[in-house]
Amino acid sequence: ILDKGPLMLLEDGGYVGEALWDGTVMQGEERVVPYAVHMEVRVRTSNLPSSSTPLRSFINQESIGVVYKKLNETLFTIANNTEDETEMALDFYRDKALKMESTWAHAQRKEEDYTRLFFHVSPLKSTDFKVGQSAENTVIMHSIRQLSFNDLENLVKSRTINSAAASTLFGILESAIRTYHTRLDYGNKADLHKTILEDQQRIQGMVATLS
Repeated sequence: ILDKGPLMLLEDGGYVGEALWDGTVMQGEERVVPYAVHMEVRVRTSNLPSSSTPLRSFINQESIGVVYKKLNETLFTIANNTEDETEMALDFYRDKALKMESTWAHAQRKEEDYTRLFFHVSPLKSTDFKVGQSAENTVIMHSIRQLSFNDLENLVKSRTINSAAASTLFGILESAIRTYHTRLDYGNKADLHKTILEDQQRIQGMVATLS
């Protein structure tokens, strides 16, 4: 029988926190006990803005698809106002649809619904720790005919497409622009139709080569 009174909580031989129990627990009985850590160690949590990084691209008929890696990060700021180095244990409830990234933790233990993270916190200072979760199933499709030069430059800078594909796509854009100006400049409908048809055939050939 466990009578009411103060409790010290230990886990794996380490100090976790303290609680005040105001009831009686009989043998074989289970109770949930809320507890608090030392007030001289405080934790502040904030969610950082999500970021997206292009990973790879693919061609689907007349569209180019880009697969992005989306990263969600949580920032833990742990303020240790004591004169001793402290090891903190934080329970991070993860999104099962996402993959855990680098946690900045020196150790971690995965449970069914959460991951317990362990951090070393220096004395008399605040320390930031990041925990990231990512997904790689975010796909954005771009119509090849509607790509802008700026879109292509961004794809090249991020190394999402190689130089050969970029060269072909730039050629498609130049042909599309030339077709547009041809429509403005040519007054003769027969010549206009012939020029547009030639440009369309050239673009279709480039798309086929790219695919």
